[in-house]
Amino acid sequence: MITTTTTDGVGTLLILNTRATCRVCDGKMAKGEEAVVIRVLSDGRRRYAHSECVRNGYIVPTQREDRLENEEEIEKFDENEPQHEAFAKVRQLAQLRVPIFLPGPAGCGKTHLAHQVAKALGLRFGMISCSAGMSEAAILGRRVPGHGGFIYEKSLFVDLYENGGVFLFDEIDAADPNVLLIINSAVANGTLAVPARTEKPIAKRHPDFIIIAAANTFGRGADRLYVGRNTLDESTLDRFRLGTVPLDYDKQLENRLCPDKELLDAVWRIREAAGQAKLRRIVSTRFIKDAHMARVKLGWSLKTVINQLVLGWSDDELKLSGVGSIIRQL
Repeated sequence: MITTTTTDGVGTLLILNTRATCRVCDGKMAKGEEAVVIRVLSDGRRRYAHSECVRNGYIVPTQREDRLENEEEIEKFDENEPQHEAFAKVRQLAQLRVPIFLPGPAGCGKTHLAHQVAKALGLRFGMISCSAGMSEAAILGRRVPGHGGFIYEKSLFVDLYENGGVFLFDEIDAADPNVLLIINSAVANGTLAVPARTEKPIAKRHPDFIIIAAANTFGRGADRLYVGRNTLDESTLDRFRLGTVPLDYDKQLENRLCPDKELLDAVWRIREAAGQAKLRRIVSTRFIKDAHMARVKLGWSLKTVINQLVLGWSDDELKLSGVGSIIRQL
């Protein structure tokens, strides 16, 4: 038996310089037979194989080891990274594996928050931006030509559903509600029908699969600001009931993202004035982050940045809200 060790960027290789495991190891180890460590990941987690298989060189690639490769793609979480005030609550819900729904205005950090949660839990992350034209195949995968016939092409959703990870349905209220019904059983029952995969038409939910949905509305349909949104089916909304965490713009987060107090003060004043005047305009955290970058890297003046913010606003909007007066004072 080889007992030398080597180290690479992922972890330490023990016993064998391989990333594979054995097809029969799980069964033998389940019966209590001896197992040896074949790999230690950089975060301390270990991978085992049946000792007899290791001695006889029966280590062969398997689907389980595909997951090992994916674990190397997991981004590390930085506790010092700016976090939305709702981050702690969303992470707690994710640890319970509760389906999470994040309704909130555009650019308030919903997508970034979902990605942060995945990193904090040490899980892979995937997402899809929903639209009215999104098909079931985008979620479930499809059959494509290959090897003289047709083969199943797995979707990222099915991959994470079966192997673990955080999947985000971004802008879920822009999707066709009927298409979204296919995820209902996946969320509630732990199984997912995959008709295009004829060799294995039922997928089983992995214990470490977490689903997050983000939207600009509460799923009740279009409003004055978000006119292209659909009404979500009540059975879909009910599956996210406990995990619903409304988001808004977080000034503490914006403070950390943008140390430019002059810029922050101007943007916050415009946001407040637009809100009081009930304008159909968005003044987002995303804009603040981008504006700060433009100031630092391009040397843009405060007035240039703010003019970009109100580009396209009508004279009546600027006058009635008082935003025009704010800009003239800069």
